[in-house]
Amino acid sequence: MAIVVLGAGRVGSLIANELEREHPGKVLVYDASTHSLEKLKRVPGDRRRQVDLSDLSVLSSLISEEDLVVNALPGSLGFEVLERLVFLGARGVDIAFFEQDPRPLDSKAQESGAAFVYDCGVAPGMSNMIVGRAAEVFDEVSKVMIVVGGLPKVRIWPHEYKAVFSPSDVIEEYVRPARLVRGGREVVLPALSEPEFLDFDRLGTVEAFNTDGLRSLIHTVSAQDMAEKTLRYPGHREKMLFLREAGFFRQDPISTESDLSILDVTSRILFADWQLKPGEADVTVMRVSIEGTLNGNSVSVVASLYDEFDAQEGVTSMARTTGLTACAVLDLIVSHQYAPKGIEPPEILGKSGRLLREVLAFQKKRGVSYDFQFSGVQAEDFWSVS
Repeated sequence: MAIVVLGAGRVGSLIANELEREHPGKVLVYDASTHSLEKLKRVPGDRRRQVDLSDLSVLSSLISEEDLVVNALPGSLGFEVLERLVFLGARGVDIAFFEQDPRPLDSKAQESGAAFVYDCGVAPGMSNMIVGRAAEVFDEVSKVMIVVGGLPKVRIWPHEYKAVFSPSDVIEEYVRPARLVRGGREVVLPALSEPEFLDFDRLGTVEAFNTDGLRSLIHTVSAQDMAEKTLRYPGHREKMLFLREAGFFRQDPISTESDLSILDVTSRILFADWQLKPGEADVTVMRVSIEGTLNGNSVSVVASLYDEFDAQEGVTSMARTTGLTACAVLDLIVSHQYAPKGIEPPEILGKSGRLLREVLAFQKKRGVSYDFQFSGVQAEDFWSVS
């Protein structure tokens, strides 16, 4: 059995290096960029291969029935790759932030024997598992609020932001309509809507706004109100809103003589400024709040994360918090502690207190730690309820 990592970007490279440490000699990495492959620290050179993964036909020659796969490609390519992996009957985890709903792939997965946990990052990902656990323990969930952001530790004008994951996926957050739950019903609002200011220890005041991060939770957890908001330093949202409304994120070609879209040009300008420079640190902040009832009493759980750039390894916090979640879940699959059935969101795994503790412990050993606060329910009861 090999562990195949598709994509060697910031998160994919972290996953590949971590899995090579856990399972030496078993990791294979495929990416179109030789530069990205060369930066891998732990994976031997003969197990890194340059492959154009936009050509889906190559996947059948790269993956065998026994292999486990991590889809760490950008969202623009991620869904088509996952669809092909399902056709091939592959198993593994997926962290590609694609727009499409993967649930229709489940019937195909049942036929082919494919099994994937999708959205297996920090948010969506860990946020889903925590909400899934609370929904399993509570008699009823009334409210879910997820706020999360990856930010540069030092604010630098004009954007006061650095892209700590795929820059194209960042812009997608600002464009893709946000799905929320209000009064028990799904509603759709524009991305960047309903801004509010929040205060966090060690970070200060940040601005939160609606983004499309609930995803599968809308369908798997019954609640009166659910929302996910992205965190940025004050001022960044207004700049992105201006660019979006002024048409800078449009897909229209810049002219009849060019294949370049307006978004292509905007992206090239922004990405040059959004890249973290050597030595620049990022932070990841998340707070997942779940309210509900248990035995007729009001209860709540708040899970918090604050994580910083790993200077010793030279790894961004967003790569760590996203990638280690995927590694932890894959480790459960490798050790046969968990076997996803078809195409599953992470909250299915999170229903189990034991498995969620395993995922949290895996990350804590590597320096990523979540803090839990309980009201109306004892911690031991929260973790022990089946």
